[in-house]
Amino acid sequence: MSLRKMLDGVFGSIISKHQSRIYMSELVVERMARGMDEIQLAQDRFAKAMIQYSEQIENHTSAIEGLSKASHELTISAAEQNKVLTRLIKLLEQSPAGVEKMIPEPEEEKEAETIVFPPGCYGRRRSQNRDERVLSIR
Repeated sequence: MSLRKMLDGVFGSIISKHQSRIYMSELVVERMARGMDEIQLAQDRFAKAMIQYSEQIENHTSAIEGLSKASHELTISAAEQNKVLTRLIKLLEQSPAGVEKMIPEPEEEKEAETIVFPPGCYGRRRSQNRDERVLSIR
């Protein structure tokens, strides 16, 4: 018998046990590699989502800064307008020297002039029948 056959016979059971362990270890390593790939893919997706989120936050921040600046300018403008209005009110409250306050009376409504048409005129006939025409609307 050759040495190889003898060694296979003696150590065959040990080698077969180790081969199954090696095979099982290879399966475990493959599963771990797939898991690592999935984890890497998830991390990449998360990083992309974080980049998008940071861009949105930056846009919102710039919008809020713009609103704050506009609000500040509006406050300044309102303060200036209040000063002008206060001065106008003070000027209006002061009566000019030697002039009485006078509120104009509302003008009375003038009655519409009546036009007199000559006898036999079509306009005269229309003006006479105007009240009847208005009442007989159908």
